Amino acid sequence: MLFFLPLHVLLRLSTVPVATAAADSSLGSKAQSLAALTLPPQQPSFSTFSLELLLPPAYPVLATPINLPPPCESALPPSSSAECFASSMEALNVTFEDCGTPYTICRCGDAEMTMDTAIRRLGQVPVGLRRYVATVLALAEGTGEARAYTVESGDIHFFGECELDTWVHESTHAYDFANPNAWQSSAEGWAQAIDADTCVPDLYSQTNIIEDFAQLSVIMIYTLLHSGSLPPGFSAGCMQHQLNFMSALDAYVPGVLFGNNCNIIDNGPTARHTESPATLDPSRTFTTFPVPKQPSLSSLQDMPTGIINSGGGADTNGVIPASGGLGWTTIYCLGALIWLL
Repeated sequence: MLFFLPLHVLLRLSTVPVATAAADSSLGSKAQSLAALTLPPQQPSFSTFSLELLLPPAYPVLATPINLPPPCESALPPSSSAECFASSMEALNVTFEDCGTPYTICRCGDAEMTMDTAIRRLGQVPVGLRRYVATVLALAEGTGEARAYTVESGDIHFFGECELDTWVHESTHAYDFANPNAWQSSAEGWAQAIDADTCVPDLYSQTNIIEDFAQLSVIMIYTLLHSGSLPPGFSAGCMQHQLNFMSALDAYVPGVLFGNNCNIIDNGPTARHTESPATLDPSRTFTTFPVPKQPSLSSLQDMPTGIINSGGGADTNGVIPASGGLGWTTIYCLGALIWLL
């Protein structure tokens, strides 16, 4: 049976609370052999910023209930790796407006995160990273702190109400692991970039080169959305080589990362979602935000006029004009208000 949604509608490593970093990850012998980084962090965590209101969601256009796929079945008893102990688990194949290949989301019956929230947050992950995500599992928090991990297959397990920054962090792992023989974070150039720098973004980045890569991805996305300005409390100087390495990757070219089509031809690893959507939305264009102030939930309805420029010409707030119609920021402000209601 099909039903349509309203259009508004590693291998195991360490786990940390979402509030302290990006709550991760699952790696085995390969990652456990990686040494912790000794470079000092710029900040204890990413508490000075959030991507939540900066990334417009790709809306779901179709959701199909399906039988539980193997990654979700293995999360149920009597599996030795069981993580869902509720009486039920649901699974959907969700097709977003920017990709013809559906995404599979499974939700444990007692998970704090609703299926709607899981769909929305997955849709907010930029398509340039989201195309690498395999199966998503929403599970109960259990231990009293939200957390997540990604396995080498690209499956992501979320426990509790994980913030969008965590979704981006974990999706970066899925991208990183996409080529099992050449992880992006294992590249010689990444190690050299770290060696040439004098800091990492935050405490969680010190875990190892893999977690530093994923944390820097969150920083990079914020920076691309703010005309090259880093989040409050962060500066480029002491981690410039890491930023340079990431900005040189095809996945972080703005037109690729923030595009309207998962069918992307680049030199990166093979993606898991590559079919073009039935209809391309030309209004999903790369738009930057004014640097001085990041919108918050409390200020969303009081957002100043002039931030959106859906016509031609330069905008007085430094926003790149959309190519016509509603720009990303307009779409997301409307979508965010709907989702908040």
